[in-house]
Amino acid sequence: MVDPPRVSAARHPALGPMVRLDLGGTAHLLIPAEAATLGLALAAVADGRSAEREIFLSPLASDGVITLAVQADGLAFDGGGMDWAEVRALSAELRRLARC
Repeated sequence: MVDPPRVSAARHPALGPMVRLDLGGTAHLLIPAEAATLGLALAAVADGRSAEREIFLSPLASDGVITLAVQADGLAFDGGGMDWAEVRALSAELRRLARC
């Protein structure tokens, strides 16, 4: 079983303040603008304000990509998923830390 998504503040030696997103067993470093944008996209699909079926992000400071599939009961990602309450909590935390 994959650990639930986690978000924390981080720092990149060259890029400065970052947001670390641990998702599906992979750590992604996001610049604050990416974290804020991802947080807004998550809120939009969770609240039904967006008809997107997939959220994709290739973070500037990470080698991997983030791909989230929108489903009726939440979001799915490689190795796991989140219900809408978890998506909203993740969205809020991403946006909070993006203001670092």
